[in-house]
Amino acid sequence: MKPRVGAGPYARLDLAIPSTPANSFITDIGIWFVRERGNWLPAATWVSLLGALEIPASSARTALHRMTKADYLQQETRSARRGYSMSHEWIGYLRHVHDGLPSALLSQDPDPPGEQQQSEDKWTLLTFSIPETRRAERHAIRTLLGRNGFASLGNGVWIASVARLPETRVALEATGFADYVDMFRAQHEGFGELAEFVARCWDTEAIATMYRTFIRDVRRRIRRDPTADARTFADIIIASNNWRRINFTDPALPTAALPREWPRTDAERLFSELLARSLDPAQDYVESMGAS
Repeated sequence: MKPRVGAGPYARLDLAIPSTPANSFITDIGIWFVRERGNWLPAATWVSLLGALEIPASSARTALHRMTKADYLQQETRSARRGYSMSHEWIGYLRHVHDGLPSALLSQDPDPPGEQQQSEDKWTLLTFSIPETRRAERHAIRTLLGRNGFASLGNGVWIASVARLPETRVALEATGFADYVDMFRAQHEGFGELAEFVARCWDTEAIATMYRTFIRDVRRRIRRDPTADARTFADIIIASNNWRRINFTDPALPTAALPREWPRTDAERLFSELLARSLDPAQDYVESMGAS
């Protein structure tokens, strides 16, 4: 059963939906080629685009149905063609939480002055209390926190950088979980080294490896000349998908808690370069697949 918690404006969204490759690619297609470009694609175009990402047609149709049942997509017919648009709830939710995409890549305002400095010695501490019998809701909130870079300290206590506080607060309010949560700005006062505490909560080396793998992959894609074809489209979607998956894991830790030469800045710069080179040709390809 889909969790229905509280009265948040996006409480209809099923946050516990499995993050399968097809479901996840639908999100990336929606972000870059649907949301700001008419918010609709014919069903056959969705299936073809997912096919360009090596998702079989049967799996693509199943994913579209699943995302519709979870209230992310909605069926809509235009000019006698059946298709899918992104639901207003999903668009609003993405606008608030960015779903792992940094604000700079979505042309949003940057972090307010002082926020970065403030994050150097501050943390978000969060507790929630939902009865064990309500397993769907507990799973949904854990999924939400995990996708916002939080680490569990046990017994319903979670921690992340203070940089994660604003978007997590919006996500909790938007999905109706706020009544079950207490959030705090906290400061590390001991005992032991901060780096040791961080190492217990997050595998920073694994996260850094993910960034470096991403950097190598995007550099390879940038070396190719972009054209309006399936390969350029796939370059955008796969890079976006990989970036979002890294950011579900990256807790946006204070600089003092990170290893030296943290690779996020280089990864973000290369992703921006790929978008600048390839997004327009990829959109031309989507249009050629019958998007309009």
